[in-house]
Amino acid sequence: MSYSREYYQKNKEKQKEWNRQWRLKNPMKCSASVVKWQRLHREKYNAYLKKWQQENPEKFKALKTSYRHRHPERHRAQWIAFYTHPENKKCSIEGCDNIGQRCHKDYSKPLEIVWLCRQHRGSIGG
Repeated sequence: MSYSREYYQKNKEKQKEWNRQWRLKNPMKCSASVVKWQRLHREKYNAYLKKWQQENPEKFKALKTSYRHRHPERHRAQWIAFYTHPENKKCSIEGCDNIGQRCHKDYSKPLEIVWLCRQHRGSIGG
């Protein structure tokens, strides 16, 4: 057994407290590492979310409602875009043949949609 593993086994509570304090002091680093993990393990993360939603329907419903109240213009734009353009189109970036997602540059103009695939949406930040 390595020294660090041995140390951890002997000082579990102390190490857990140190980790908790570090996460509180470095929320951006912690958040970035979580997002990175979610992107690298997309299928596993999506399966976890689906299972959690099925096991916690009340919490999931509350989260959806909370999102709608915090972002009414975004929710409205997404809803209008979905019902006016239910079909999927290709990414609007030239040379890309991937299926696109509906993206808004301005939520106050819900019918102005740009179709971007997951890769280009992440790189543009839309």
